Amino acid sequence: MSSIIGNLIKVSLFGESHGELIGATINGLEAGLLIDEAFIEKQMSLRRAKDFLSTPRREKDKVEIVSGVFNNRTTGAPLTVIIRNENVNSEDYLKVFRPGNSEYPLFSKTNNNFDYRGGGHSSARLTAPLVALGAIALNILKSKGIFIYSHLNSVYNIEDKTAFSFDNLKRLEDDFIPVLDPSLKEKIVNLIQETKEEKDSLGGELQTVVFNAPIGLGSMYFASLESVISAYLFSIPSIKGVSFGQGFGFAHLKGSQANDQMVIKDGVPTFLSNNNGGILGGVSNGEPLIINTVFKPTSSIGKLQQTLDFDYQEIALELKGRHDPLTILRGRVVVESLTALALLDIIVQEKGRKWMSVS
Repeated sequence: MSSIIGNLIKVSLFGESHGELIGATINGLEAGLLIDEAFIEKQMSLRRAKDFLSTPRREKDKVEIVSGVFNNRTTGAPLTVIIRNENVNSEDYLKVFRPGNSEYPLFSKTNNNFDYRGGGHSSARLTAPLVALGAIALNILKSKGIFIYSHLNSVYNIEDKTAFSFDNLKRLEDDFIPVLDPSLKEKIVNLIQETKEEKDSLGGELQTVVFNAPIGLGSMYFASLESVISAYLFSIPSIKGVSFGQGFGFAHLKGSQANDQMVIKDGVPTFLSNNNGGILGGVSNGEPLIINTVFKPTSSIGKLQQTLDFDYQEIALELKGRHDPLTILRGRVVVESLTALALLDIIVQEKGRKWMSVS
């Protein structure tokens, strides 16, 4: 098995949830890029557990850059970050197939040669170093005027139908519960509390918007912009759906409603709508990229459930351990990070590595 993605900008991932450390390496960065450690720390703070809204597992998640940087600038060599695991309770994990988790297929795939503690290498814990590398990619994109922001479309049965704009999304950049309608925040907090007391979990939908992506990114068919971005996003353990623009809503529209018509405005070709999420025929069209991701409810819950142990004996399982009542809040920054890494690789393929540093 391999945990590597990318073409010119390659990212590799290593470590296990309850191992000594986790980390990631990025290959292909141009030399001389300034590393903003304060921004990396800010992004990591968005992923950290928060009070009763998240898992009780508390990790410092201090990012150590161990290669590829000298005098606070990239050298062009592979850049590696590591994060040490410090708050580990391996005794909470038994030799059972937790419902909704990866133990059963990995048990079968590896002939029981895998680390099952906390999900091992398949754990969402491994998204932490991806956020660190994503912060570097986000800074590169920002230096070129490309911005990535997100908001909650829904949490369980609470929906936010407020229209987004650049300004109202930017205001949510550091908000742990990024809802455009502020009146929904208390409802979501109360729902999380109730669900946690029930020993259950919640799902939700995130909408991520990329502003000022260049026209012409992506290609037809197998290298479509949608397929490349989706490959990165589906690596996030909780994500079970990715769509663009109206997404599955297209099933309920007619062509006259779905098409993005064009006019000339101030001498410039302009779209009257953006139902296709900034992508036509697999290629970006200059409109904001609109990406919708569905997070499934956290699989590890405290309710009594039926499953099997590693000897294929039926058991009734009441999970212990420390788990998020929902993953979308901490997952928001992971989605933005992987979107940034995907876009950086695509843009560098189109424009070359020098694009990263040329002002």
